[in-house]
Amino acid sequence: MPSGLQTSENCKSLIMKGINHVHINTRIRLEYLSKRETDMLSMLCGRINEQSKDILNDQSESEHEKYLKMYDHIKKSDKIVADCFNDWKRSNIWLKVQFLRRHDLLTDEHLDQMSDGL
Repeated sequence: MPSGLQTSENCKSLIMKGINHVHINTRIRLEYLSKRETDMLSMLCGRINEQSKDILNDQSESEHEKYLKMYDHIKKSDKIVADCFNDWKRSNIWLKVQFLRRHDLLTDEHLDQMSDGL
């Protein structure tokens, strides 16, 4: 597990929302998240694109500095997209939920709906 991902505060929050693997059937979680995957991915890509525009529009940076910042930004962003959206399956959906929460893609409202079993 990536270091620092699962803090005790985060665990308490997830448990309180009924998100740990004991409280919600993994099939329901996967089914719910699959229905919302496109919207969450679109939201994340929108953020990434806006940050890219900010980098490119920075008049105080040289073109080479912008290139280097964009390269780093895309590399980091690609990791976030992969962590959140690649390889969804029952055995790792609890981890995907944590990544989606960490990146503000899965809201308390989503968790409440997921807890209700869709």
